[in-house]
Amino acid sequence: FLVAHGHRIARVDNGLTAVDRIRKEPFDAVIADRRVPVIDGLELWALIRLDLGLKGLPVVLYSPEEALATDREMTRHLGARFLVTKPGDTESDVKALEEIIGHLDGQRPVDESGTQPRELTAWMLKRIEEKARRLRQTQKQIRFFKTAVEKASEMVAVTDSEGSIEYVNPAFERITGYARDELIGNNPRLLKSGRQDESFYRDLWQTITRGESWHGFFVNRRKDGTFYREEAVIIPVAHAFGIIHNFVTIKRDVTQENQLQRQLIQSQKMEAIGTLAGGIAHDFNNILSAILGFAELALFDLPEDSHSYEDVSEVIKAGN
Repeated sequence: FLVAHGHRIARVDNGLTAVDRIRKEPFDAVIADRRVPVIDGLELWALIRLDLGLKGLPVVLYSPEEALATDREMTRHLGARFLVTKPGDTESDVKALEEIIGHLDGQRPVDESGTQPRELTAWMLKRIEEKARRLRQTQKQIRFFKTAVEKASEMVAVTDSEGSIEYVNPAFERITGYARDELIGNNPRLLKSGRQDESFYRDLWQTITRGESWHGFFVNRRKDGTFYREEAVIIPVAHAFGIIHNFVTIKRDVTQENQLQRQLIQSQKMEAIGTLAGGIAHDFNNILSAILGFAELALFDLPEDSHSYEDVSEVIKAGN
C-alpha cells in the first residue's frame, strides 16, 4: 500500500538495526511493529524521542488487537502519534500516515507531546533493567538447554531456511560418523541412502515449509557406508513476522531397536511353531497309545505261528 501511494520503504528485521538505519539515513516516518525483536516498537520510539537529531520524526506503532488497550495507554503516555491495529484498514492507515508526516502540506509536525526527556529516560532505564533481567534468565536457560542437548543420546541438528546445517550435537557426529566440521554448511542430503524416493523428500519439505512439524522414519547412510534407521521430528522455527528462519531436527537411531523387534517376532514365531508341534505330538501320542495297547491285547488271542500274529507285531513295531 505504501509503495502504491508513491512512498519508498526500507525494511529491517529488528529494532537495533532500525536505530542504526534511522541515524544514518533521512526518513519521513517510522512504522514499528510492537513486537519487533531486540528493541520493541515502544522502545524504538523512546530512543527516537531522546535523540535530538531525530526529534519530530513520527513513529507509527503497529500493534496486535489483543495488546491494543495496553498499547493505547502507553502511546498516550509516551506521546506517540499513531497506533495501527493488526490487520486494520490499510487504506485509512496510509492516509493518516501521510497526514502525520506532512505529506499533504509539505511540513513535518514536531512532536512535543507526551513524556518529558527526563521521565522518558527513567522509563527507558527501567525497560533496560527488565530486559537485562530477562536476558540473564534467558542465558541461564540457554546454558541449561545447551548442556542437555550436548549430552543427549538423540541426534540434534539445526539448519537454516534453505536446509544448510548450522549446528549438530556430539550424538549426531557419533552416530553418522561425520565430524562437525564436515557437517556444518553442508546439507542433510549428505546422509541420503537412496532408500526413500524423491516424492518422500518433496512431501517432507512441503510440510515443514508450511510451518508444520514433520514426524517419520529415514533409512540413512553413515560415513563408512553402513545403513541405519532413524526416527525423526523436524520442527520449523519462525521469527516474530512468521517467516521461517530455521529447522530443528531431533533424531533417534532405531536400528538396534528394529533388529531386536525382528528377533522378538522371529522368537515368537518359533515359540508358536513349538507349541503347535508339541500339541500335535501330544495328540499323536494319545492315538498311538491306543493303537499299541489294542494291538498288544490282540496278540494274546493269536497263535504265534499265524500270519495275523506277524502282522499285528509289525503294527506294534511301527507304532513304537
